[in-house]
Amino acid sequence: IAFGDSVKLLDAAGPKGMKDVMGVKVITLMLMAPAGADGSEEVGRCEAMVDEASKLLAGMGADAKAEELAKELRVVDDLLAKASCDLDNVKVVGAQKDRRRALLQR
Repeated sequence: IAFGDSVKLLDAAGPKGMKDVMGVKVITLMLMAPAGADGSEEVGRCEAMVDEASKLLAGMGADAKAEELAKELRVVDDLLAKASCDLDNVKVVGAQKDRRRALLQR
């Protein structure tokens, strides 16, 4: 439940949400971050770029001309560079840190 800034915690909790412990009013709160605050969307976007680069590498033919291979390798290099820069700049917490680390190692 979200309340405005002008509402006091005691009023928001009401009589059921407040305990009286040795003459002190106690309220238990659960604070939540807004959706997407852990950086999961950014990591997911970078993961898609890494996956696309992997598919491009896997799809390269050995019989292709050197010029074509160079063009494809430039595209792969560009995708991986963008993903790496974005992963370096994103602020992540919790499980997203491990996910980011695994992507950077790939």
